[in-house]
Amino acid sequence: MLQELRIKDIALIRDVSLRFSSGLNILTGETGAGKSILIDALGLTLGSRSAGGDLVRQNAAQGLVEAIFDLTSAPEELISFLLDNGISDVEEGTVICTRELNRATGKSICRINGRTVTVSTLRTLGEFLVDVHGQHDHQSLLQSSKHLQLLDAWGGAEIGDLRSRLQGVWRELRAFQSELTSLKQDERDQQRALDLYRFQVGEIDEAALKDGELEELTEERDRLANAERIASSISIAIAAICGTGSGDGALGALNDAAAGIEKALHYDQSLTATDESVRAAISHAEDASLALSRYFDRLDSGPERLETVENRLQAIRTLQKKYGETIAEILSFRETTAGKLFAIEHSDERAEELDHLVGARTKEAMSLATQLSGIRHAKAEEFSKRIQAELHDVGMSATKFSVSVTDQSLTELGIDAVEFLISPNPGEPLRPLAKIASGGEISRVMLSLKSTLAGSSAIPTMIFDEIDVGIGGRTAHSIGGKLVRLSRNSQLLCITHLAQVASMPANHFAIEKSVEGGETIVRVRTLDRDGRVAEITRMLGGEASSVTASNHAREMLSEAANQAK
Repeated sequence: MLQELRIKDIALIRDVSLRFSSGLNILTGETGAGKSILIDALGLTLGSRSAGGDLVRQNAAQGLVEAIFDLTSAPEELISFLLDNGISDVEEGTVICTRELNRATGKSICRINGRTVTVSTLRTLGEFLVDVHGQHDHQSLLQSSKHLQLLDAWGGAEIGDLRSRLQGVWRELRAFQSELTSLKQDERDQQRALDLYRFQVGEIDEAALKDGELEELTEERDRLANAERIASSISIAIAAICGTGSGDGALGALNDAAAGIEKALHYDQSLTATDESVRAAISHAEDASLALSRYFDRLDSGPERLETVENRLQAIRTLQKKYGETIAEILSFRETTAGKLFAIEHSDERAEELDHLVGARTKEAMSLATQLSGIRHAKAEEFSKRIQAELHDVGMSATKFSVSVTDQSLTELGIDAVEFLISPNPGEPLRPLAKIASGGEISRVMLSLKSTLAGSSAIPTMIFDEIDVGIGGRTAHSIGGKLVRLSRNSQLLCITHLAQVASMPANHFAIEKSVEGGETIVRVRTLDRDGRVAEITRMLGGEASSVTASNHAREMLSEAANQAK
């Protein structure tokens, strides 16, 4: 939903900020007052290409348009689009679309939540957020590619279930087809791959790698390479503990200490704990001496073993350069390659299996698509009648509407091509909806479609521009009622010239043009009850001071409020 729109230094607007409500928002004003400027400005934040330096207000260097949208009920597809494009700060529930225009260069900068993006990214986001009717921008209902989706959405669960089943089968079919294509690639490529995979698996198997081996070998290599230094150091340690002669090592000193303490114990038993500590030290020293002696005896400083270890490490390093940083990664590469090797060696059997699967899924998909097509043809007839009735209510009773369902090649959506056709005038042939020239006709057709499709569209905001061209009386009342009903499911912004439409319960804005200091300026006011009375009085052609016209305007507001209940 569009929460707020700010326009600064665009066309005739200096600085305008508008806050919109969630239901119906009405914009009115004299002809030429600048109502279209607001819609064009919003279009800039939706990725309109019609942006240039000439849109910047005279005497201003830059123009800015900023639109704030509420994402509270946004579909997952929209959130995913934002995240995929690096817009991660969507937790606040809003998205801010900004477009800055430079008068001198004619270039513009697009931003979403402060992040610079391309115009195409902004345009794609705009297609999620706003549908504009009455202009030829962002009109999703004029795109024939969307008509099948709209018909299916209106068709309800019966079509939805079949579509879902068809899409599941189609995904499997495409996966099988892709795998089969890969299997049937050039035989020379397969043979080259086969030779390569066999070599890689064989080379890794021949190495007979073990987890933890690299660390163990590295430690052993360091020990062997420094065997002489280690032996010298161990000899010094043993001599320090045991001594080189009688009683001159640590053990001799400790034994002398123990003998002295033992004599003293005859006279003072408080030395017992000290005696135990010294004797424990003697025991630990003896254990250390024995361990060092055994280590010294096992110490291998032979160059043959060192060479063997170095060769093994070099072999592992060679495999690391080819297949992975660690032994675990090398072994994982081996398993993956062995799987590819198995697939090629058994490709004939797999190709035969895939041929059968492709045939079965194609048959299943065609069966579902045929069922879906039958339902679509029936729903298309019902849908056409509903739209025809809606068009009658908006003053287009002579207009003919039809949904064309024709055959096409099988896709995940079925075997149907759907397009909305229309004939605005008696005697004219049915033509594609996009061929309608009149903006007023387009808007009324869109209103009829949207009224029929209410609840099935995921686009939260719709704009109807000059929906009332060439109509009045009962038709105007009917259009107003439709807008109110439609606004219960979606946010609507409606530019109107009709008092009957403007009097509907709505958030009402008046667009006014004035000359200030020799400069023409467009301003926008949010109207309260009295302001609405005055504006509707103007639209009825009455003077602001006319009591009769004002009373008529009040009556219209009251009647519209009752009609909307």
